[in-house]
Amino acid sequence: MKQIIFPTITAAFFAGGLSASTIDTAERFLEHNLSDRAKEIFIEIATGADSPQNEKATAIYQLGSIAFNEGNIDTAIREWRLLQENYPEQATEFDIEGKLKRISDIYGDSAEQDLQNAIAQSYIKNGDFYTDEKSETTTIDTSWIPVIDASVAWYDRVIEEFPGTFEAKKAYLKKFAAYVGWRGRGQYDKNFGLYADNYQVTQTLAKLEEILSEFEAVFPDDPNLQRMRYTIAQGYWRKKDWAKTREWLTLIIESDDGVNGFWKDVAEWRLKKVEY
Repeated sequence: MKQIIFPTITAAFFAGGLSASTIDTAERFLEHNLSDRAKEIFIEIATGADSPQNEKATAIYQLGSIAFNEGNIDTAIREWRLLQENYPEQATEFDIEGKLKRISDIYGDSAEQDLQNAIAQSYIKNGDFYTDEKSETTTIDTSWIPVIDASVAWYDRVIEEFPGTFEAKKAYLKKFAAYVGWRGRGQYDKNFGLYADNYQVTQTLAKLEEILSEFEAVFPDDPNLQRMRYTIAQGYWRKKDWAKTREWLTLIIESDDGVNGFWKDVAEWRLKKVEY
């Protein structure tokens, strides 16, 4: 049995109407977990009397996205509905209808309710008193579900819908990690990826090489590349494919670009005793 955790939607920034400096500033604030600073920028735009319509629409969309990231689902719904009511054209561009449907799918009908009434809030609090040990999270049995395929399908949606973004990079890395796999914890749990039987290891390594190639084409200077290469080299080492192990360790050393970094150092040590 495994509890499923639904991912939040990271705010995607669009250039339409906003100045480059405003977008850059807000993005940097969010990257450094300074969402309150980013919200200040968007609130000023959304409420500014002189703000152009397309800038207001973008700001409202971003406020909804940030609220969603922070778990303020009701606030996100209010912002996105405001966008639908006042700026229907931009709401269509941002696929607000689709986002609201997905929220309802994930969180159920309760996400549609905005409990503003203080009396209603108190009733709910009183009800919670009697059942404070209940869980409002659905537990899903993932046995017989191809968990890696199911996981990767969601990461692929990010890569396809938000190409070249920070979110796409994150999705690539999670996809890579999913295929690397893990050891089952219990006596009867399965092993996945590089920890499974030899046939699956062979299939996994081919998939990891494919993902790495795609990732490198989009993010050629990303520092994760060396770690990913070493993961593949280690996979071949576990498989006792010494020729491929040397090939990937050598690639790590050649890709160091004079940095003399950690992964080059580890690769050089491993090359001295590949067969062991």
